[in-house]
Amino acid sequence: MKIRAARLSDLPAIMEIIGEAKQNLKAQGVNQWQRGYPNADVIKRDIDSGTCYVVEEGAQVAASFAVSFDGEPDYDRIYNGNWRRQGRFAVVHRVAVRTAWRGHGLASVALHHAEQISRARDIDYLRIDTHRDNLPMRRVLGKNNFSLCGLIDLADGSSRIVFDKICQG
Repeated sequence: MKIRAARLSDLPAIMEIIGEAKQNLKAQGVNQWQRGYPNADVIKRDIDSGTCYVVEEGAQVAASFAVSFDGEPDYDRIYNGNWRRQGRFAVVHRVAVRTAWRGHGLASVALHHAEQISRARDIDYLRIDTHRDNLPMRRVLGKNNFSLCGLIDLADGSSRIVFDKICQG
């Protein structure tokens, strides 16, 4: 297994993985990623900004994720809870695993790598959001010691549950 920054040439594979994730979420009745997001423009911006990463298994891109250090305006107003810390944080977005690799721990690998990237920038605090009905992602977050913090509203009016993790040395 290898984790690296995504290249523009990875865009078709990443979009295929995201397409599989969208189908899987829809089949589970989860209304996340069902309205055209994330699309190729979003992923291309992630790649161009150096925030998109891929997990390779052999020669195949098996998973993708983004780690941003630019804040997240949607996280400014949290309700039914609180962030456990203020100040600098990294945001993990768009974690997606190819269907053939689901159940192999690649989402956990992505979260662990996001933590390493953050620590390299002297940031020990991560935030992430997901749909309340996305039970597989909620399990992955719990397994990786993320804490449920509350709810946020996205710019499109939908709500998400939010989690954070204070990384231990």
